Amino acid sequence: FYAIVFSGTSAYPTWHLCFLNSVNRDESINRFIKNQETHLKSIADRKELWMNFKHDINVGDIFYTHWGYDQTNVEFMQVVRVVTPKTVEIREIKKTVSEYANGGMSGRATPCKDEFIGEAKRCRAKPSHDRKTYLVLPLHSCSDGYRWEGEPMFCSWYA
Repeated sequence: FYAIVFSGTSAYPTWHLCFLNSVNRDESINRFIKNQETHLKSIADRKELWMNFKHDINVGDIFYTHWGYDQTNVEFMQVVRVVTPKTVEIREIKKTVSEYANGGMSGRATPCKDEFIGEAKRCRAKPSHDRKTYLVLPLHSCSDGYRWEGEPMFCSWYA
């Protein structure tokens, strides 16, 4: 009992297998079809979410990004202008870092609202899977921007 399965318009098979009996073959094919339907529904849901998305960002909102290897860099940015329902303008702002009492080259970073550094940059607002708004940042290609909740952020540095 043999089955060759293709996905979409692919010229190459997704899988081709030999089965011990027709029941196992049919179960595998049905499971594959169900998984494909679930996947296509997920794609359609994300597309619909994006098409109907309008951010809830206001001027003055603060976002943060954290990134790094062997250290945790934290940067804050403030929204200075709402351009469209999917685009905002941000500027990086200063931060204060309180070092841990026991050292360890780490601390907590807090943003300094309205103390701008750098120029204004546009970025896209997108919905996450849990429908929270995040920013695709032009500051770094390695990190997105998330809404700051008011708590100091952990940061660390190396040497």
